[in-house]
Amino acid sequence: MNHYARDLQGEQYQLLQDSQDMDAVIEHIGIKQHDCGFLIVNVGDGEYKEVYSSVRGAMPTARYALVPRV
Repeated sequence: MNHYARDLQGEQYQLLQDSQDMDAVIEHIGIKQHDCGFLIVNVGDGEYKEVYSSVRGAMPTARYALVPRV
């Protein structure tokens, strides 16, 4: 399912484009490798409630919802 950046707007969402910021989020949710162009995250109560990533160069579609491994 595609989620468009325009659909993920509001104070609860943050756009991350810096590779260090993205690496920290990806590592925190337990994903080993990624090739993201950007992340859109929804943080609540100190946890990542939603994390969406793009495929590099695929703006403005956030194609994948990333979820932590259980």
